[in-house]
Amino acid sequence: MKTVFHDFDEVCKKSPKCGDRLVEFLNPLLQPEDLRNKIKETSFGSDIVFSINERATIQQAKVILEKLNKLLKKKSRLQKKGDYEGYKEMMAKACDLNNEYFELIPREEFAYDKMELILDEHASDRAMRNLDSIIDLDISLKLAYGAYQNAPQKNPYDYVSKALPCSMNLLGENDKTYKLIHHYINSDSGSDSSYFIKNVFEIGHNHSAQSEKKFQSTANHQMLWHGTPNQNIFSILKNGLRVKPGNASQHGSMFGEGIYFADQFSKSQVYSYGDNEHQYLLLCEVALGKMHNTLVFNDSKINPKELKIDSIRGMGRQGPDLSQSVIKDGALWHIGNEITYPEPFFAGHNPDDFTSV
Repeated sequence: MKTVFHDFDEVCKKSPKCGDRLVEFLNPLLQPEDLRNKIKETSFGSDIVFSINERATIQQAKVILEKLNKLLKKKSRLQKKGDYEGYKEMMAKACDLNNEYFELIPREEFAYDKMELILDEHASDRAMRNLDSIIDLDISLKLAYGAYQNAPQKNPYDYVSKALPCSMNLLGENDKTYKLIHHYINSDSGSDSSYFIKNVFEIGHNHSAQSEKKFQSTANHQMLWHGTPNQNIFSILKNGLRVKPGNASQHGSMFGEGIYFADQFSKSQVYSYGDNEHQYLLLCEVALGKMHNTLVFNDSKINPKELKIDSIRGMGRQGPDLSQSVIKDGALWHIGNEITYPEPFFAGHNPDDFTSV
C-alpha cells in the first residue's frame, strides 16, 4: 500500500483525456507529500491508517469514545466532592473503555513507547477528530492507490475523475454564473486581493428522489460559501457535506452540531487550507427553511427541535448589503457590498424584495 505515495508522473503512461483544467483541479489533492503529511496529522502511521479505514470499525470506535467522554465529564465533579471510591470506580471503567478503543484503533508508537491513555475530555475530543480525519482521508487514499495501480492502463487523472460519483463542468470566464461568482467574491472587502480564481467547476450529483424532493420543498434557498481543508474535498465530492459529531471540538462550531456556511467569501476562506498555492471553496445552494436569527456569540444552547427551525443565522456586525442581493434560478445571491449593520440588526427582507437575474 505504501506505493500510493509515488508521484503520478513517475508511472503515468498515457496523456489525460479529462482536460488540463480538471488535471489542475485534481493534482494538488493527490500530491504524495501532502498525503504523507495528512496521515501524520492524524497521529497514526500509514500502515495503521490503511488497516482501520473500514467505516464499521471507525463507527464502533466512535461509540466507545462517546461513552468515554460521558464518563470523563464526571471526573472533576468527583474530585471536587472528594469521592475517592467513586473516582476510583470511574477511572477503572475509563481504563476498560481505553482497552476496547485501542484494540480497534492501535497507535504506531505503542511498538516502542508506553501507552498514553485517554483520560480527559480534551484527549477524547482529539481522538474523535482524528477518527474523522481518517474518514476524510479514506477517499483520497483509495483514489490515489487505485489511480497508481491502474496507471499503466489508464491515466491517473482520468481514473480519479471517473471514480468520483459526480459531474464536474468547467465554467468559462464569459459564463453568466462565473461572472456572478466573481462579483460575489469581490463585493467582500475582507477578501484577500492576493488570491485569484484559477478555475470554477459546477458540480452535479445524482441525489435520491426522496432527498431531492425534500431539498426542493424546503423554502429559502441561498447561495452560501463553505470553507474546508483540501483533504476533505474528495470526501465531500463523494459523500456530500456531513454533520460533525456534537461532542467533538470543531473549528467553526459556534452554534453546535451542524454544517456551517457564510454569506461572505472571506469568512469561509479562513477554513480552507492545504498547500501554499491552492485553496478550494464551495459555493452551495442551501435550503435554509425557517431561520432563527441570533446575536449571541457561541449560542450552542439553541434547540432547533424546540424552536421548530431548520437553520440558525448568527448576525455579525458587518455583512453584505441585503438590498443589493439578487435571485438566480430561485436562489438568493448576497452580492451586495459589505456594510456595517445598525445594532441590533435582524435581516427581515422578503425574497420578493430582491432582484431576479
